[in-house]
Parts: sequence; structure tokens; C-alpha cells
Amino acid sequence: MRYTLKLEALDLKVRLGCSREEQSLPQDLRIQVELHFEKEPKACRTDQISDTICYDEMSKQIAACVAEKPYHLIEHLAWGVFHRLKASLPPTSKICLSVRKLHLPIEFQTGGASFEISELEA
Repeated sequence: MRYTLKLEALDLKVRLGCSREEQSLPQDLRIQVELHFEKEPKACRTDQISDTICYDEMSKQIAACVAEKPYHLIEHLAWGVFHRLKASLPPTSKICLSVRKLHLPIEFQTGGASFEISELEA
């Protein structure tokens, strides 16, 4: 069996960009997190919030990390979020994190740019 908790499409504003001008305007960011567990989470049987990962708390941790400073690159932002989450999770859980900058300051329209960090084996 496989056990996965997903926090999908957490939309936040971030000061992100290579220039101070770009960082001066908060930009749209979308974060997705998957937590994979080796064993069945206790909450599957107990129905108690205390026996699982609270996604409200997880989203607040992510929002705090995103808001604490301006970032130049989504890679660095993702690294910071990943390590903040990792420090608060059970050691046997595995994280897959995706950070997407929705609007890019480039000539051609795109669906944004994203960076992913995953502890899962390919």
C-alpha cells in the first residue's frame, strides 16, 4: 500500500525575481506538497487530527518561509521551504515539493516556471 497526503495549489504572494524592481511587486506563486509515508498513518484508524500532519499548520509554515525575505530564484525558495518542512515532519516521511512562479517577465506567454524537489526515487 501507498500512503500520501497532498497539499495542492497553495497560492501565495512572494517577493521573487532577479532584480529589485521585479522583487518590489509581490508575485503569484503556487506550491504543491506531497508527503509519502512508509506505514499507514495512525489517523487512518483513529480519525484524530493529533495522529496526522495538520495541513493548516503545514501551510502556515510554508507561508512564513515564503514571506520571511525576498528571493531571487524559485530554486532557492523551494530549498528553504523543503528544509523547513523536513525539520517538522516524522523522519520516515518523504517529501515531493513543487514551486511554480505563475507569471514570468519574459516576452512570450507561458504557463509559468516550476522547480521540484523530491525524495522519491524515480
